[in-house]
Amino acid sequence: MKKVAIIPLALGVFVGGAAIKLGLDALQKAKADSAQETATVVVATAEIPATSAIDRTMVKVIETPMTPLIGVDAYGDVDKVIGRVAGYSVPRGGVVRESLLAPKGTPAGLAVRIKSGYRAVSVKVNEVTGVAYQIRPGAFVDVIAVMTVNSGRRKQTVSRTILQKIEVAAVGRLLTASTDGKGKAAKSVTLLVKDTEAPKLHLAQTRGKLTLALRSDDDKLDSEDGQSTEGDLLGELAEQVAATALEPEETKPQKPRAIMVVNGLARREHLIGGEQAPAREERPRRTPRRAITVASPSGDAEEDDEREETPMAEIPD
Repeated sequence: MKKVAIIPLALGVFVGGAAIKLGLDALQKAKADSAQETATVVVATAEIPATSAIDRTMVKVIETPMTPLIGVDAYGDVDKVIGRVAGYSVPRGGVVRESLLAPKGTPAGLAVRIKSGYRAVSVKVNEVTGVAYQIRPGAFVDVIAVMTVNSGRRKQTVSRTILQKIEVAAVGRLLTASTDGKGKAAKSVTLLVKDTEAPKLHLAQTRGKLTLALRSDDDKLDSEDGQSTEGDLLGELAEQVAATALEPEETKPQKPRAIMVVNGLARREHLIGGEQAPAREERPRRTPRRAITVASPSGDAEEDDEREETPMAEIPD
């Protein structure tokens, strides 16, 4: 009986010792955490939009525990970030780091968003071609061109995707997305394209009509170049329309026009255009000869003095 009573006592002592050990470890860990090194960093008091210059109302200095999330390029002095331009948007409470700022001396504005080897090109949009004004700065779009091209002896309309995964730099004059999540009604969208793609975009906008197709932020793949023609859309009906367009048009016979050519006393009528009839020539009418009597100075009449009256040329009406 005594041995049976000792076993529960031994178990109790063991459990109690383990609990004490866990408690001591927790206290030591808490002391270590309280003694953890802190850092002085500059954080944003409100969201700092990209391409905007930083002033004193946008940032402040706080003390925070040193963690790898702060980064080695975090600023600890407010004076070092005043006047700098944000290259990327800094959220409220976010640490202001060198990698989030534009190079020193960069002016505020759209030029901050243009990377080396890229160009900013604006295209016209409306509510339909601009995805119901839901496109925002920082989004990615595909550019579709619709234009009329010559295909053999006839013209047809072609729709083709000419650019894919193009970043939107600005919507109208708005360089950053609005915080309320609403789109902005604008007449233009500025795209960031490679320097070799800028002429293609300008040509497509001049020769045809452009439409923007909004992409998901997670869609990073390039799809095959899509292209559609009237034949793809209408099928057999397009062939019938093409055959009708190639049939020669019936021409109605033109009525001839008459002109009169006068050559001295002779007149000749000519027909121009249409089925020409043989020319018709009219001879001048001759005036018959007649005898007239002319009195001489002596008063004697000269008989049988025949003279011919020359008729005047007739002028056609």
